[in-house]
Amino acid sequence: MKRKGKKYEWNDDEIGFLKKNYGDMSLDDIGFALGISHSTVRHKASELGLGSTNARKLCQWTEDKVEYLKAHYDTDTLWDISRHVGFSVPTVKKKADELGLRRPDTYRPSDFNRRYVKDYKKAI
Repeated sequence: MKRKGKKYEWNDDEIGFLKKNYGDMSLDDIGFALGISHSTVRHKASELGLGSTNARKLCQWTEDKVEYLKAHYDTDTLWDISRHVGFSVPTVKKKADELGLRRPDTYRPSDFNRRYVKDYKKAI
């Protein structure tokens, strides 16, 4: 990494890599590949005008993704749903709110016991 103070100096290859992969890879993955933080990647993407238009393109909900969200909202965690549909957790939550989806008061993810209860095998 070339650093001058706190500002990262991008070279042409890195900018090309960012432009090529911005819509396909997460900011964390791009940053990891380049050896920089996701914040640095996000800032440069914003400078290049990649943030706003690509974000809208990436968050297009297909009918299949909406159906998956409706079918699994009551049983799966937002994290699991977001990994499946390819959107961030806040984007999934926003879409669920738009659709009027609500979790039951007794909601627990299907693998709650395995994840959160200590000594799960003893609890059975």
